[in-house]
Amino acid sequence: MRRIRRFLVPFILVICLFSQASACSLLFVGGDFTDDGANLFVRVEDGDLNDENKLYLVSPAGKHKAGEEYHGRCGYTWTFTHDSYRYVSRRDDNLLGLCPDCESTHDHQPFEEAGTNEHGLTVTATQSLDATPAVRAVDPYLDEGLSEGEIVTILLSECKNAREAVELLKSMVETAGLHAEGFGVMLCDQNEQWYAEAVASHYFLAMPLPKDVVFFQANVSVLGRIDLDDERIVATDGIIELAQKAGTFVGDTEENIIDWRLSLNDYKVEILPKTWQNNVFERVSLTLNRLEETEKWNTENAMETNDYIMTNVSKDGTIVPLHNDVKLTRSISLDSLLELLRIYPLGYWENVETHLYRFYPEAEPELGTVEWSSMDNNQYNVFVPDYPVLMTDTWKGYRTGLRHAQLMAQDPEFWQQFIDGFEIEKLDGDTPDTADCYQMAGVWYCCFLNRDWTGLWHVLPEGWENSYSAVFSALSNRLTFMDPGEEAITLVKDRFAALQQVFETRFSDLTTRLKAEKDLTARQEIATGESSRMAEEAQDLALALYRHIVYGEALPEE
Repeated sequence: MRRIRRFLVPFILVICLFSQASACSLLFVGGDFTDDGANLFVRVEDGDLNDENKLYLVSPAGKHKAGEEYHGRCGYTWTFTHDSYRYVSRRDDNLLGLCPDCESTHDHQPFEEAGTNEHGLTVTATQSLDATPAVRAVDPYLDEGLSEGEIVTILLSECKNAREAVELLKSMVETAGLHAEGFGVMLCDQNEQWYAEAVASHYFLAMPLPKDVVFFQANVSVLGRIDLDDERIVATDGIIELAQKAGTFVGDTEENIIDWRLSLNDYKVEILPKTWQNNVFERVSLTLNRLEETEKWNTENAMETNDYIMTNVSKDGTIVPLHNDVKLTRSISLDSLLELLRIYPLGYWENVETHLYRFYPEAEPELGTVEWSSMDNNQYNVFVPDYPVLMTDTWKGYRTGLRHAQLMAQDPEFWQQFIDGFEIEKLDGDTPDTADCYQMAGVWYCCFLNRDWTGLWHVLPEGWENSYSAVFSALSNRLTFMDPGEEAITLVKDRFAALQQVFETRFSDLTTRLKAEKDLTARQEIATGESSRMAEEAQDLALALYRHIVYGEALPEE
C-alpha cells in the first residue's frame, strides 16, 4: 500500500486509504517452478496521481551510528545497536529537503520500499493489510506505532540474514505495536526466503517459504490454517487468545490451529459498495488465471475459496511445509515473468516502481541475489539488472531529486478543496504553454468520486529529464493519457523489447566476468559500472522516445 499523498478532506481521506490498500502486488515463485531453480519474488508498487519521483540509492556503511536515535514517519523511534551496514534501496524522494507527501519542509525520514544490504539480506515492505474492527478494538493500532516506512531502513541497517530480520521485526511489532495498519513483508537472503504478516497491532507470524509453493498477495492475507506447533514458525504468543477475545476466532484450539486470515484479516472491508473488494480480487483472479493458464478464477470465487491461501496443515491434519493448491503448467523464466509484469494488473498506468529478486543458494554470497527493476508503468518499460550486494553507487539518474509536477486548472478553486499542500495554478486557455505536460483525462481523480475528471493538468517539473523515474513517467503518461496513436505505442514497446534482450545478454556476460574476478573491490567496480551503464542507456532511450513523440525529433538507430 502507498500512504495518502494529497487528499485531505476527511471523507476523501477515508476513501483514499482503502483505494490505496488494494494497490500493490506481491508474487513469490519457488524454485521448483522456475527455469533455473531460483526462488524469486516480485513486488509492484502502485501510486495515485502518477508523478511521484522515486530514487535508487546506496546508504553507505556507518551512515547511522551505534546509539543514534532514528525517528520514523509517525512517531516511532529506534536506537541503532551498531553502526549501520551498507545497503542499496528504492525509496521516496526527499533530496530537496521536502517531504514527498506534502512538499513541506518538516523533518521526514524517506520511505524505503525495498533493498539489499552488503551481507545479502533483502527486505521489501508496504504490502498493507487491515485487521477486522473487532480485532482492532481488542488490540488497536497506535498513533506512534511502527509503520511500514521504517521496516526496510532498520532491518537492512541492523541485520545480516533473513532469520535475524525475522526475529528483530517480531520484537519491534510486539514492543511498539503498529501504526494505522498491518503488513505483509518478504525477508530474504540467498538461502532462505521468509514471508511475514502482522495484522493485529502487536502480533506477528513468519514462516520460511519452500521451493514448491507459488503465492500471490494483493493486500489480502495469504496465510490460512496455521498449526502454531510447527517448529518452523516464528510467532507471537497468544494469537488464538487474541482472536477469541475479539470473537473472531476460526480454528481448532485443541490442535493449536488458527485460520489466520479468517480470524484476523478484514479482507471483505467495504467503504463504497464492493469497490475495494472487487479491486483486490480482480487482481488476484486475473493473476492466478495467467499463472495457471486457466479461466476458473473470478472476483467471487477468489474471495471465498482457500485454494490459493497457504497453510501448513495437510488434509490428514499433520504439520507440513507451507503450501496451497496453485499449480503452474509451465516453468517461469525471466522472459515469461517480464511478460506477465507488462499486463494488467501488474502492468498499468498506476505503477510507480517494480523490483524482482532472484535467489541462488549455490552461488557465491556476492552473486547469490539478483535484482531486476523498473520505474513507472511496466507496459512501457525495460527492466535493468544488478547484483545488489555488490552495488557501491547507482546511476546518477536514480539519484536526481525533483519537486512534484505543477498542477494547473482553469478552475483552481474547485480543485484546491480536494488537494491540500500543493498550489494549483490558474490555467489560461485550454492547455499549458509547454508540451511537457499531461492531462489524465478519463481517470477518476480523488479516488472514487464519480466524475470523469478532465480539468487538471500536470506540468513536468524543471529538471525532469535528469531523473530516471521522471523520464519513464513522462513517456508513459504521454502514451497513456494523450492519445499519441497505435504507431507510437508499438514503436515504444518494440524499442524497449529490443533493449531488454540486449540487457539480458549483457547481464549474462557480466555474470561470467564476475565469476572470474575474485577481488571484491574489483567486483564492486565492475558490477556497479555495468548496472549504471545499462540504466543510463534505458533512460536515454526513454527520453529519446519521448522527444520523438512530443517534438518529432529523430530517434537514434538501434
